[in-house]
Amino acid sequence: MAPTQIKDVSAFILQDLNISHPDIKQGSKAFVVLAKQSWCGYCTKFWPDYERQSELLDKQRIQTLYIEGTQSPEILDQWKELVFPIFQIQGFPTLIVFNSQGRYVGEVAERTDIAKSISSMAI
Repeated sequence: MAPTQIKDVSAFILQDLNISHPDIKQGSKAFVVLAKQSWCGYCTKFWPDYERQSELLDKQRIQTLYIEGTQSPEILDQWKELVFPIFQIQGFPTLIVFNSQGRYVGEVAERTDIAKSISSMAI
């Protein structure tokens, strides 16, 4: 299954260190969010791998999502206010893993075998 795009970042809810959003499926073992920018060369290069890995993760009941910013001033302002603090983004692309309750588990640094890296996390 292809990653789901989260279009409305204002719908993220952060409560008691747990994150939720209407696009996150109930019953998932965990979920991964890729934060990327349309102008980022590293993001463009990484995207096909993320799509391929999402199929492996789906088989493990790990949902893959992504949020994509643009150079639009309104969207960048929304990202600075909502996305950066929630996801602790310092660069792009950023892959963040949450458990089924929406609690932050960690960031995936290894980009070549995402499914293996995530499976090794305590989710």
